[in-house]
Amino acid sequence: MELFWDIFSIAILLSPLCIKLVLQWLDARSSGWHRLGHSYGGHEEPAGKRFDGITIGMNGKCYQRIATASVTKDGLYLNLSPWHCFLHPPLLIPWTKMKIVPDGWNTIVQAVAPLRPVSLEFTEPLVQEVVLQVGRHSPYWLPEARSAEMTRPKLEGTGLPIPNSPVDSRRRDRISHEVL
Repeated sequence: MELFWDIFSIAILLSPLCIKLVLQWLDARSSGWHRLGHSYGGHEEPAGKRFDGITIGMNGKCYQRIATASVTKDGLYLNLSPWHCFLHPPLLIPWTKMKIVPDGWNTIVQAVAPLRPVSLEFTEPLVQEVVLQVGRHSPYWLPEARSAEMTRPKLEGTGLPIPNSPVDSRRRDRISHEVL
């Protein structure tokens, strides 16, 4: 009987840890971090412009002031603080695997992931850095318009055109041939 109470007391003491593990597992899957981790996970932090204590929105899940991001030549590095990083591997998402999707007042970055894209939202000033880099590297942006009726307005402070909604390759090719 004493062995039962010893095991029971250990189980009671470990239950908060078990609950934390289950919640981390659910969080990684619901936010899309798990899917991104399969394609872009497990990297050491590369050299780049670092942002500490930022807030990241990922498919509606908010990681408020617990993330670190680095803007590098290879892509966007994301990592969570040590207490939250279990089941959330560090990510290095290449710039060519992201696209900008304007959504009203927000700027959403979609990252290509298995099954479906993951929507990312960032706070200032990281969002401006990401928009600049994705604009330079991403194949999803339409070519610059050469006529007045096709000119797109610029994002404030960046000089980059506001991207259209996601465009499939047929429409992008058709538009580029019409502009030529």
